[in-house]
Amino acid sequence: MNYSKKNKLWYAFAIAVLIGLFVSYSVIYKTHEEFEGLELTFIGSANNFEEAIQENPEGFVNAIVQLKGKISFIDLSGATLSNSVFCQFKEGEVLDALEQNTEITIKGRYIGYDDLLEEIKLDQCILIKPE
Repeated sequence: MNYSKKNKLWYAFAIAVLIGLFVSYSVIYKTHEEFEGLELTFIGSANNFEEAIQENPEGFVNAIVQLKGKISFIDLSGATLSNSVFCQFKEGEVLDALEQNTEITIKGRYIGYDDLLEEIKLDQCILIKPE
């Protein structure tokens, strides 16, 4: 193989690697979907939502829900409602005013059930209103 063909193969290989890296990066680091304008699938208490999940576990995946419940645990990343629903709040959401045993209403996206911790997981939660 002469020198010119070797260079062309290396350039083609480098371009293919760069395209592969770009596609991989764009798939892995795609932005989260904003759901504020989407229709709510479930509105109710955290306990009622837990019952609905037990009846139909696959029916609510990626569903937008609005839940009301008492804060049973709070930390830097989120809060647990009624000992059963963990809400990971959206970045920038102010959680300083929240306290345990406070009744709140949140809106978030259902992402699944954690068998290990036995709790429902919501992400991108926003605080509707503290009561």
